[in-house]
Parts: sequence; structure tokens; C-alpha cells
Amino acid sequence: MTKRRFKNCKPVGANLSLGNSLVNCIEEKRKTFNRSRKDSDGHQFQNLDNAIEAKAVDSRTHESAMDEFMATAELAGREFNADKNHVRVLSAAEKASVVTKKSFNITDAQRAELESNLPIPRRPYKLKWESTEELVKAENNAFLEWRGKLAAIQEKATVMLTPFERNLELWRQLWRVVERSDIVVQIVDARNPLLFRSVDLERYVEEVDPRKRNVILINKADLLTKDQVEEWRKYFVDNGIIAVFWSALIAAQKLEEARRQQEEVEAALKAAQLRGSSDEEEEEDELENKAVPEGSTSEAVAETVAEEIIPEEIPFIHDAHELLTYLKGHVNLDFVNRSVTIGMVGYPNVGKSSTINSILGGKKVSVSATPGKTKHFQTFIIDETMTLCDCPGLTMPSYALNAGEMLINGILPSNQMQDHFEAGVMIASRVPRRVFEIIYSILLPKTVDFETDEGYTNGIDLLTTAAFAKGYMSTSGVPDYSRACRMIIKNVVDGVISWVKAPPNGSQKDFDTSSFKAILSRECKGNAFVLQQISKRNLLEGTSGKLNAIDKNFFNPNVGAAHTMGVYMPKAGANNKICLKKPKKDKLRRTYVHLDA
Repeated sequence: MTKRRFKNCKPVGANLSLGNSLVNCIEEKRKTFNRSRKDSDGHQFQNLDNAIEAKAVDSRTHESAMDEFMATAELAGREFNADKNHVRVLSAAEKASVVTKKSFNITDAQRAELESNLPIPRRPYKLKWESTEELVKAENNAFLEWRGKLAAIQEKATVMLTPFERNLELWRQLWRVVERSDIVVQIVDARNPLLFRSVDLERYVEEVDPRKRNVILINKADLLTKDQVEEWRKYFVDNGIIAVFWSALIAAQKLEEARRQQEEVEAALKAAQLRGSSDEEEEEDELENKAVPEGSTSEAVAETVAEEIIPEEIPFIHDAHELLTYLKGHVNLDFVNRSVTIGMVGYPNVGKSSTINSILGGKKVSVSATPGKTKHFQTFIIDETMTLCDCPGLTMPSYALNAGEMLINGILPSNQMQDHFEAGVMIASRVPRRVFEIIYSILLPKTVDFETDEGYTNGIDLLTTAAFAKGYMSTSGVPDYSRACRMIIKNVVDGVISWVKAPPNGSQKDFDTSSFKAILSRECKGNAFVLQQISKRNLLEGTSGKLNAIDKNFFNPNVGAAHTMGVYMPKAGANNKICLKKPKKDKLRRTYVHLDA
């Protein structure tokens, strides 16, 4: 009888890998059996793992050189053999560029040229394919041609393209939604609408069917002031763009308030019935008068202020029922006699699913703070005359300065951040230093030349101070810049730090003044202790901390003319007792180290 071994003890000796060997043997037999099976045409059967992998729909906006090469080869259907005779060493060194405030500028001519030359992939026409295999091959070829066009545009352009969607399966979802929809609603973020708008998508909708209509839904408009909304409204009216301002958050709050009032009314009615009082009928009549009228959930929302709605121009709609009425009024007359399909498309994390939940009056679509929660298009029947179609979020190609702009706009999740200093520099160049000091209760260092101080800080000082204030430290004792940058990016995306882009030919300075007016009116409770500790450790960018230390020592009045070894004299110590013990002799360079520059 062998010695009993506890469950938490691993086998030793010859039995160490016995179980793994048996499992690997069974798995190898299964793979061999699947490879040997063939159908009547001679094609191999796909195993279950390959079938599941083919159905997976994940967003891919970043690819390494090897991943991009393998994806292109897979779409083209090419096969490669290893050639070990020719060896070539490639250098992995990359040139690092420093992001400055001057590099953020882009001319209107460059913007117009990029907007007109940034296509999205088209689905091949019906005449080019007849079977499913031909359709898949045609879609792969069209997608490869589109990737080649974007690569050629990026080589000629002066600014880089944003990381765009590289998964063909997600573009197939967009094609299906466009073909199904009678009116395509492109949802954009109100803080930077032109970044989220795809002009070529509007062209593609008209190419599929000229009778289809395009509407831009400007979500998160509650983060804008009245003056900012008016400026953007004038821009869309002057350019002939059909748009509507909308806030899914306000609509959801009104729905929740209406639902809460309805629950209070029902609870009061039930309590009145249990009491069985004599005036029960009077109380029921009074409560029924206060009750929300019956009907759809969207109709139960509180009424919108009439003077804020401008039907003949671009309105600001707060009610889900009014939004549906507005969209239905823009449908082509050829589609009125049948059920109308409204397609919701746009970038990730712009509020497509939140808008649909507000319209349906409940959580019908999963919502997440991480971009790209929706994987497949979904249809929702509102009534007999209207159907909603939710499309997965697609990162379309557009002009941008770097990936940091996509991070602070919420297009890319913060866990995909590769360079935190890039995003930190961009945020610090747009938001005044005083705003960070008030929100995070910190004190940021000022520039060395106080005469040219514009009220902004640099990205490294911002991330360093924020990490110290929040206690984000790495194991080596230095500030955790990445974690601090993710915290700031989350606050920017959530609207805690609201930065709004001005329209073309508009004043960005006036927009910033209007955006930060409420925050700057608050009191700053920053503590100088954190700033002092950072300065002592020389963690601030540039030489501002060193220059201050040099100036302090240079203008110190206690500096002696020469260092000499004097004769020791006894001094009075504690209780006026004379101490005859000589102090420890030390080197002059250590004694007067504080006087060295």
C-alpha cells in the first residue's frame, strides 16, 4: 500500500507528468482523426475550435507589423514556406518624437483634403458574385484594396491617420445595418463632432440607395454651455448638415424620475387600500390625477421646454418621444407606407446603446464604460411602424495628430494606451493649470519665465504631481505615470474635465473660457507639501526646480568669503556648562556642501 498523498500536494518522480501525457495523447488522437475525415468533395472538416474562432468578433485597431502581414496574407489566401538559407537582421529601433503644442495645429485646407479622401470599405455589388464563396472572396479583395488606399494616403499626408478598425467582420455588420436602414443616424460626441463624423459614410449610404437619409445625432450635448451649442448650431446650419442635439443622460434621468413617480403612486394606492379609510375614493381620485398617463414609456417622459426647441432649424431634444418624431419626419416619403428602420451607427463609446435604452424605456442593450461593448448588430421593434437597428461601434479612419487624441476622446480604451506621456502632454496643453489644481487639490509648478506664463503646465509635471497626490507609486519608488494618466483620461471622457472643441473659424479661447468658468469659480485647496517633495527629488520636467535651488543659494546672505580651519575654543553647552570635548573633524567639502552651486 502506497503512502497517502494529500490533494494539495503535487505528484513527484515518474508520476509528475503522467496525467499531462495522457491528456496530450488523447488530444493528438482527436486531431489526427479530424484531419483524416473528408467529405465527398475532398475538403477537410473544420474542428469545433476553428468554428468558434471564426465567429469571434473583436475590435482590432492596433496591429504589429507581423500581425498586419499575417492578416493580409490570410485575406489574400496566400501560403508561405520557410526559407532558412537567406537570413536578414532587422532593427527594431524606432524614432521617438516629442509632442509639442505647435504640432497640434492643422490648417483648414489640410482638414478639407483629408475629409474628402478618407474612404470606408464598400461591400461588393451583387453583379460581382453569385455564391457565398465568391462573396467572401470579393469582400476580402475589396478590404485589401481599401487598406492599400489608406496606406497610400498616410504616406502623402502631413498628419497621421487615427487607428482604424482592421477587423473585416465588424465592417460586415455596418454593411448589413446600412442595407436594412431607411434612415441612418450617425451619433457623434458633442465635444468634438467633426472628429466623430464620417463624410464618406454619408456618401456610402446614398450609394446604396439614394432614397436613404443621413442624420447626425449630437449626443452628450449636456456637457456644452448654451453659447457653445449656439455656435455649433450655426455651423451646421451654414453648411447644410441635418443634425440634432441630444443627451441620452438627461433622457435616462427623466425616465427614471417618471418611473419613480409611478412607483410612488402605486405604493400610495396600495397603502390606501390596506387602510380601508372612509375617504379612500377621494384619495384614489387625487392620486390618479397625479399619476402618469398611460401609453408608451417614452411618452411618459416629462415635457420639454418649448422655447428650447427650434423645429425649423437644429433643435435640442431632451425627450425620447420627440426624438422618434423628429427622425420619422425625415424619412423619405417612399418608405412611409411600411415599417421604417432607423440605423444607429458611429464610433465606440459615443452613446448608441444608451440612446436606444432611453428610447425603449429600459435596459435592452448592454452598456459599458469600455468602448466596443456591442459585437453584433441588433434590431428592436418599437411599434408596428418603427424599428431600431443598433450597429457595433466602428473606429473609422479620420485625421488626427496621434493616438493620444483618440484616448482623451474615448474612442480607444485606456487599457490600450501605449504612450501615456503623449496623452498627458495633449491634455495639459488644452486645460488650464488652475483647473487641475482645483479638481485634484494640488499645486502645479509654474514656468521659469513668469512673464510669458500662459496659465498651462506640461504633461510630465501634471502626471508626476497627480501621481504623488493620489499615492500612485511604482515598486521602484517613482511615480506611476501610466496610472495617473488613466485616471485623468477617465475624468476627461466622463466629463469631469470638460474640454469642448470650437467649430472651424471659431475662437477656441472663448470656448475654453466658457467651459471652465464654473470650475475656476471654486476655491483651490491644494497643498504645497507635494510640490516641495517633488522638487527635492528633481522629478519636475526641465530645470525649473534646479534653477530655483541655484538662485536660492546664490542670493544667500550667509555665504562666507573663504573656508579656513580656525582654532578650537570651548563653548557653553547645556545648563551653561563648558564642554571641552572637541567635535569630530570633518572635511571642508562636506561641512560646506550647502554652499556649493
